[in-house]
Amino acid sequence: MFLDYWKSKRGSTTDIPFKADLDPIDMGVLGILPNIWLAEISGSDRPRYRLAGESINAVFHRSLRGASIDEVYDRETANRVMRRWDRMAREHLASVVLGTVCPDRSTAYLGERIILPARDDDGQCTFVIGVTDYHLSPRGGSEDEAESHFVTSAAYFVPVDRL
Repeated sequence: MFLDYWKSKRGSTTDIPFKADLDPIDMGVLGILPNIWLAEISGSDRPRYRLAGESINAVFHRSLRGASIDEVYDRETANRVMRRWDRMAREHLASVVLGTVCPDRSTAYLGERIILPARDDDGQCTFVIGVTDYHLSPRGGSEDEAESHFVTSAAYFVPVDRL
């Protein structure tokens, strides 16, 4: 559903839609808005969340809007995610990622996410938009885990022109 929506916004002149063409109202109609997140990955600053649906915010016990990736994850996780997002923008890739998110010491969620690039008004790939479905994991977080982190079980990439 999300992938079909993203593909419908590409237009005839680009393989990646513009962020401005991805309308939250449309995503609400599709029933995916609570699970949507958008991150800006350009500039000298670290990636920053620009939008996070209520299901995403509930997992992290806070609004992610405006938060840098370093405010959400521990440094190792933030660096790994940043490299993945930069690669997606640079190489025009879509991604499916499966893994466990531990927002605190006592909770773990299994996450399945589709992540797609989006262009800014100048046509540069400076955003990634994703939809994530979280399920409470039967195991809690470890007492040794001081900060929020994400453990990747699998990550798959495909060029967007093959979608």
